[in-house]
Amino acid sequence: MDLIILDGAPVKLGTRILCGPRVGIYAATHSTDVDERQGGYERAYPVEMGDDCWIGGGAIINSPPRSGKVARELEERS
Repeated sequence: MDLIILDGAPVKLGTRILCGPRVGIYAATHSTDVDERQGGYERAYPVEMGDDCWIGGGAIINSPPRSGKVARELEERS
């Protein structure tokens, strides 16, 4: 219900993801540099949600996050 995904870059969603209402997943963003913003430059970074995630209602996920089993596997490798 009312899920918004801004996908200027790849958004990968795993299996068995539960999502509450009014969730936003944003790959798109903008520069923090004033000149770049005034120049109209935009940015986008990949978002990757692993298997078995729960995203609570009203959550906003900004790129570049990794969560679920993806994040745990990356932590174990480092």
